[in-house]
Amino acid sequence: MPIQQKDASASPPQTTFAAKSINKWGLVAPFDHSITDAQWEVYYQQRSKLEEDFNNTAWKDEEFKGEEHPGMRRFALGRDVGKSLLGCPSVANREELANVLEGSVYFLPNWQIIWDCDDPREIDGKFRVYSPLGTTVYVDLHYEYYQRTGWSFVAASCKLQVDVRDVSGESEMTKVLFNMNYKEKSHRQARRVAAKGTYTKIGKHLLGSAKVSEWKLFCMMMSAVGLTQHLEPHEWVGWVHRVGARRYKKGRNETGDDFPKGVDDKESNKSSYSPEEELEDESDLDSDLYYPF
Repeated sequence: MPIQQKDASASPPQTTFAAKSINKWGLVAPFDHSITDAQWEVYYQQRSKLEEDFNNTAWKDEEFKGEEHPGMRRFALGRDVGKSLLGCPSVANREELANVLEGSVYFLPNWQIIWDCDDPREIDGKFRVYSPLGTTVYVDLHYEYYQRTGWSFVAASCKLQVDVRDVSGESEMTKVLFNMNYKEKSHRQARRVAAKGTYTKIGKHLLGSAKVSEWKLFCMMMSAVGLTQHLEPHEWVGWVHRVGARRYKKGRNETGDDFPKGVDDKESNKSSYSPEEELEDESDLDSDLYYPF
């Protein structure tokens, strides 16, 4: 569960693996003193393993094409997540948090990308974002993308799902942040975006009591999976940015565009049948309301 104020402290715990974790990743207050050293050990071992796997994985440059897709590299993703937070003047220690977040985004195993010449045809990517606080909690993100182009049609789909996980790694909340199924000139299409409260819960889980707007949390989750950097599927997910900018409220005096200019979804608007649907009821996202093709 999100850290409770009664368990929070400005002083870091002194147990063995708590101290090792805090020193290695620069975790900041508040610290949850209800976490046992055995739980800290699991956290330390799992996170260290993710770093080791990433550093030893040969495909990281070949699959993501090195400098051609900088947003798909781990530290570039973390830097963009932190960059969003820097635009939140209400967060007093935003620079400290942003610095920790730069190293808090990870690729999870079992990635898959199928290329069509120089463009991705299918992406099945999993990411993890650890809290910069001394709470050991994190969120897992699963991004799926599909595109097929024929002589007379274009079919595409994209989906981002979040799992909010507690100290033990158990899922506290699973929600779809966005979902789109599109087929040109077809009546079988639908678009969904998450309810505002979903981002509020994510913010409390990762950042505790820090006052970060729905818009900034939305941008942070999009950044964590590379959707604020150059990537070919961007033409098909531009609608997420447009709807998010209209729907999720930005906090007072918050700055930063967070998304590159010029992103739109002109191609995905060609069908006149169905505009994007913005759901106020989170439960709608858990039902099978779209038409897969």
